[in-house]
Amino acid sequence: MRWNDSPYMLKTELTRMVGGSAFLFLCRIGGAAVTFLTQLLLARWMGASELGHYVLAFAWLTLLAAIPVGGYSAAAVRFLGQGLASDSPGYARGYIHHALSVTIVSSLAITVLAAAAVSFVPELTGDVRSLLLLAIAGVPVFAAMRISNGIAMAMSRFALGYLPNNIVRPVLFLVLIWFVWMQGDALTAGRAMQLQVFVLLGVTAGTSLLLWAYTLQRLPPSPATSDSKTWNRAALPLLAVTIFSNHFQQITVVVSGVFLAASDIGIYNVGYRIAMLISFTLVAVDSFTAPALSRFHHMNDRDKMIREIRHSTALRFGISLGAVVFLGFFGEWVLAFFGAEFVQGHLLMILLALAQLAHAAVGPVTRLLAITGHQKHLMITSGATLLLWLGLTSILLPVYGVTGVAIAVLISLTTWAAVLRQFVVRFLGISILVVVRDLQEKPGAVKASSAAD
Repeated sequence: MRWNDSPYMLKTELTRMVGGSAFLFLCRIGGAAVTFLTQLLLARWMGASELGHYVLAFAWLTLLAAIPVGGYSAAAVRFLGQGLASDSPGYARGYIHHALSVTIVSSLAITVLAAAAVSFVPELTGDVRSLLLLAIAGVPVFAAMRISNGIAMAMSRFALGYLPNNIVRPVLFLVLIWFVWMQGDALTAGRAMQLQVFVLLGVTAGTSLLLWAYTLQRLPPSPATSDSKTWNRAALPLLAVTIFSNHFQQITVVVSGVFLAASDIGIYNVGYRIAMLISFTLVAVDSFTAPALSRFHHMNDRDKMIREIRHSTALRFGISLGAVVFLGFFGEWVLAFFGAEFVQGHLLMILLALAQLAHAAVGPVTRLLAITGHQKHLMITSGATLLLWLGLTSILLPVYGVTGVAIAVLISLTTWAAVLRQFVVRFLGISILVVVRDLQEKPGAVKASSAAD
């Protein structure tokens, strides 16, 4: 038995994975807590109307900034891992330059188009128009920070990838609005957005400098090589996958809101937010293991890749199962903190949590398919899943109300996970369902491929 396969080494690797995933999970939870506190203070200090204007403007800022980043942040794990694994710093530098250039140019174009559109909408008042223009002006800055975070994560610089946007930015914004309030100045939506853009400028500048310094340290000086066709072809499908993965909750709320009462939507939203804590764990584990999976794949080290998948799947499923059991026994007690009327959402919360458990059971299938060049199947499956959810919701919602929406989510996401698992079996020869089996030597299995679709 090789030393790398010894029980001590396996325990050390699992400990490293748990520690790293816990760090990323705490960043997500900590950022969510700071954001919640900020929203509470803004509501008390500005009032409902001003808060509504600010939330709408910041939502546009976030959405418009996500578009130029596209799938380049997600694809960074694959291509930077390829460059590092093959000892080709020029390839890694080329991808970084390409991703940054595309993000900056496209974000500037989006800013100009959005500003022009806002300027010619006659229904907007002067204050609202100014607020939206200020938010739009922050789009290139926010986009630059997001792509920098993605590159840092792909290079295993997890603190630099997670802390700036999830912790540093919301904390600094909270401190600034508290300072303005303590000075006795009026806190309006426009003033809050000014502070937000100011914080974005500072945090983005600091993140960029740190990333530049680390890139110089990690990647020796060498001419950047270009493979823009492959990079673009991989990144564009991942844009659709990113929107599906990151905004599925918002999509379900918006669509359901057309048919359900506001109280039902409120109950559904609380249940989904609690169930999504499981998703935070899955994202944390996947984010931590993705760079290693990419390196092992491009190094053709299948043994280490399988071992990383095995540890990742065990950790994902164990934590998710524990969370579902906890919510089953104590979910009503948790919901009671939000108010007595939310306790009736216990069943739908369990259904939504089970949907996350189904995702956990099949391991890091989305990361595996993206890393190995099968992102087109991710895009098609995500689009089909959204259509499936819409069809099921149209049937179940009139009969079961808001619980029917949760049932549709459970069926759709379970189907999505099952289909992606089959793609991993077909293309990579790896069977994942709680446990992991390497099928590369069995008939019909297809070995991993690094070719892009």
